[in-house]
Amino acid sequence: ASDVYKRQDFPDECLHQLFEAQVARTPNAIAIEFAGQHLTYQQLNQQANQLADYLQTLGVKPGVLVGICIERSLEMAIGLLGIMK
Repeated sequence: ASDVYKRQDFPDECLHQLFEAQVARTPNAIAIEFAGQHLTYQQLNQQANQLADYLQTLGVKPGVLVGICIERSLEMAIGLLGIMK
C-alpha cells in the first residue's frame, strides 16, 4: 500500500504560471467547458488577466486575501485564476 503514496516532485512555478505556459503551448485548445459553453486557453487567460488588472487597481497585492462567492460557472474559473494572478 505504501507504493501508492510515492513522492512526487512539484514544479517551482505557481499554478497561474503553469497555466500561462499551457496557454503558450495550446492557445486555441479548449481549456474549460461548462453548461454548453467553453473558453480556449487564450480566452480564459485574457479574461483572468483583465480581472487581475482590475483587482490591482483596487489595491490588491500579493498576500492580500481575496474572497469569491459564485456558482459553478466559467466565470468562477476566470475569477479563481484572476485572483491567483
